[in-house]
Amino acid sequence: MLLVIALIFIIKRSGRRYSRVFEEIIASDSFKTAEHFKAVKLEAKYDGVKEVFIYKKSLENYIILIKTDIGYKGNYHGYCYTTIKSNDIIINELNGRTYLSVENGAVFEEIYLKESYENKKSFRVFFDLN
Repeated sequence: MLLVIALIFIIKRSGRRYSRVFEEIIASDSFKTAEHFKAVKLEAKYDGVKEVFIYKKSLENYIILIKTDIGYKGNYHGYCYTTIKSNDIIINELNGRTYLSVENGAVFEEIYLKESYENKKSFRVFFDLN
């Protein structure tokens, strides 16, 4: 029981750790000047972050993907934050796993969800090509 509580605490804490990274990305010039309606790779200059991708519909309507671990065949684990309205995001299920997609979002077309935080705006995510 204590182990389960400790694991939940660690997972929740790691999600909060990256909330500061999301804030820094949103405040950056590269985020503000990034092209709209296109997946854009930003510099991963944050501790523990391997890759950062954004997709903006506007400065107020966007999704950010932080990859914290990248493995074989491009599989990854990480965190995702979005302000895109729920009717513009597709949340579906494939083989019993829930995934999030943004139409024409390239890297954002199949992001599997492990856990959600903050009223389903922030997610712990992964991608597994099998």
